Amino acid sequence: MTTTLTVTDHGTTLDFTYEDALRYHGPQAPGGVAHAYKVLERALGVLGGEGSVERRELVVTTAHGGPGVRDSFELVTRAVTEGRYTVDSSLARRERGNTLALYVFRITYRGASVTLTVREGFVVDEFITLSRKSDRTAEDESRLTELKQEMADRVMSSPAESVYDVETGTLPVLATAAQASACRNLGCLKSAAGEHPYSLVAAALEMVAHVTTCGRFVPGADGVQDLLMLRIEQVRFAVVRRRAAVVDSQLGGEADQQ
Repeated sequence: MTTTLTVTDHGTTLDFTYEDALRYHGPQAPGGVAHAYKVLERALGVLGGEGSVERRELVVTTAHGGPGVRDSFELVTRAVTEGRYTVDSSLARRERGNTLALYVFRITYRGASVTLTVREGFVVDEFITLSRKSDRTAEDESRLTELKQEMADRVMSSPAESVYDVETGTLPVLATAAQASACRNLGCLKSAAGEHPYSLVAAALEMVAHVTTCGRFVPGADGVQDLLMLRIEQVRFAVVRRRAAVVDSQLGGEADQQ
């Protein structure tokens, strides 16, 4: 059961299909592509209400580090290249067991947030065990390829609401439309500030000064604080990406397979 994903980019409507995501990613991880697609389908329906979501204002945090997941989010939201995509192992629901622990996604948009967790039955134990096996044989690789495709088919043949549960919430700082727009312009912080969190704050202050001077956005005292707080939340990748590089070994093997 496939539904087209519809977002806007500076007012222009863009539609993406599952086939688009598969072509963008390639053949390596169809299961990860399918999961990200259903997460987006579910999240966009909640966050967008009756209208379309502006894709460059979506912030994605997930415990899942797989390339299929990452590429699907990048295609639809541009979150990876703009520094709005974070892999955070602390988001994992370890109490759900190894099979389901990593399938957790938090999507934020204009002050609202949704956390999505996969339902049982869509990821099987055999896939997790085999994907983490370090000395796979040719037969193992063949079976793993089958399991990936079976999972993708299972996920895509089901309605999004049957695949992922949603928890809704509100961020501590609510951004106004003007602040959200300014935060989009802060996507360059990743390259401007490197990986040091204090540099990110400094760069954010510089950006506030710049947009104020240019007259594009003039925040009051509260607006500056809101802008910084929201952006700090968005760019936690500066700390998390380092941590993700040394993510627990029992979880790491799976990431390259999905």
